[in-house]
Amino acid sequence: MKINLIAVSYDSGHHEYRMGRGPSALLDWGLADRISAAGHSVSLVRVDGPDWPPSEVKTGFALCREVADGVRSAISQGALPIVLSGNCLMQVGVLAGIGSGSTGLVWLDAHGDLNTPETTSSGFLDGMALAVAAGWCWKNVVRGLPGFEPVSPGRIALVGARDLDPPEQASIAEHSIRHVTPERAARDGWVSSVKECVDGCDNISVHLDLDVLDPGVCSVNALQAADGLREDQVAELLDALVASGKVAAVTVSAYDPQVDPDGTTPDVVRRLLSSIIISL
Repeated sequence: MKINLIAVSYDSGHHEYRMGRGPSALLDWGLADRISAAGHSVSLVRVDGPDWPPSEVKTGFALCREVADGVRSAISQGALPIVLSGNCLMQVGVLAGIGSGSTGLVWLDAHGDLNTPETTSSGFLDGMALAVAAGWCWKNVVRGLPGFEPVSPGRIALVGARDLDPPEQASIAEHSIRHVTPERAARDGWVSSVKECVDGCDNISVHLDLDVLDPGVCSVNALQAADGLREDQVAELLDALVASGKVAAVTVSAYDPQVDPDGTTPDVVRRLLSSIIISL
């Protein structure tokens, strides 16, 4: 099958900084070559970003526009877009690239990313990424992003989030976002826990922030929290989503190679992506 890798080597508006080093590290490790060796046609696009001085907000949304173009182009070619990103905000660009239609969003992450400028205590734009995708904030900025439509809360499954601020917990309850905790999955199963959110959708966008994984699986970034998911749990869910035939795009984000001295994360990423690609 055709795979378009879209590499966005930015974190907080800075090129090759912190988690922005992750995409290049995965590619330098040979991710594209290994996917190609498995019999797939692989194209690589590196998002260069704007030429103005780094600005978390301005640069971040400009990158979303370029990601949207890359995703849109991949889909028009009959390829699966896989975005390798430093930050989770790029998912907004992915949604714009998928375009119109009912899109379900499966967001695997240790964090909620549901803060807004009014609720954030850190000011970290990436901690607002899912709130942007849901249309809760930065509305004037995303209004200029062609193809973007907010995802309704009923079509969002937040999987594995365990490090949540009180305002995020309140938003999850207020908007009835399906929060799939390990406890809920143990009761209902990973697949059943997200099924209701995506059954009626035309497309599914899968967002895999690698810090959803437990630190015992691999060391991903400085924000990773304890009691995360096992690799087999993530693979089980990904297999089921792909089996639905609706996966339109996949995003892999938030890998900082500096916190992974043993270099174990790239092989985990390869196995998880192989799980997706083989199932298609």
